[in-house]
Amino acid sequence: MNAADRKQIQTHLRLTECKLGYLLNFGETLLKDGIVRAVNGLDENLCAPAPLREEKHQQ
Repeated sequence: MNAADRKQIQTHLRLTECKLGYLLNFGETLLKDGIVRAVNGLDENLCAPAPLREEKHQQ
């Protein structure tokens, strides 16, 4: 899959107001290697990595 394929699915998701889509490449040897997940309108705050643990503050 190339950048044009990824751009096309993003455009399709935006125009249909869908939030989630998958791009499947049946030409791959293993199908799982040809699956790309696309998300439309994902909040940037949700992309931030969560801390692995909470730090305890001593007072």
